[in-house]
Amino acid sequence: VTLGGVIMLYAYHMQLQDIKDKLEIQMLRQTMDAQYANYQMSEQSVALINQKYHDLKHQIEFLKREISEEDKLAYLSGMEREIQQYEAENKTGNNILDTILTTKSLLCQEKNIQITCVADGKALNFLNSMDICSLFGNALDNAITSTEKIENPEKRLIHVMVSREKGFLRIKIENSFQGELKMKNQLPVTTKEDRRYHGFGVKSMKEIAEKYKGSLTVSAKDGWFELRILIPIPESMDEI
Repeated sequence: VTLGGVIMLYAYHMQLQDIKDKLEIQMLRQTMDAQYANYQMSEQSVALINQKYHDLKHQIEFLKREISEEDKLAYLSGMEREIQQYEAENKTGNNILDTILTTKSLLCQEKNIQITCVADGKALNFLNSMDICSLFGNALDNAITSTEKIENPEKRLIHVMVSREKGFLRIKIENSFQGELKMKNQLPVTTKEDRRYHGFGVKSMKEIAEKYKGSLTVSAKDGWFELRILIPIPESMDEI
């Protein structure tokens, strides 16, 4: 009877664990799908912005021909420089990354966060589109959530770097950070109150890195939070 009871309890425990694992997989999938949906919406918004800027350039050229006052010309020239600066921003060589960076940059402006990026977007070309969305969408969402809590706007900083190094894709996202980083199973514990439905972003990024035989690490030191992803680049892509 005792042995039978133990077997039943073990079977019940395994069933609960199986349900838990299936729920976690479902939540991870929903997280990835949400990031991809956000990217698709952002892509449409960025396309509309590009169209408006293109129209505005022609309007400026017209105004320059009709208006000769030096002060107005100087103002219009300044507007034109801003347009050229916008065109040069977030042109990494990967359209998906460009869209995500542009969208998150607009969000950072609203929250008085300074974001900088140095990225070789072509190094991401061997990754699945949804994986790129999930990696950078989750990483930047977490960075923005953490950084906006800092009271001094001048210290709200995010740095994004994507590069190739000795046959590896190297992704590093840093953000200014205050507080204490709590870790569990080598992953940061979410600071949000309802932990049942949060904390899946980092798990999703870790699974994507491992899917490509790579690794993800996080650390916090001297007021900076750092997320690093290292993924081997396929030999066929290494020279592109």
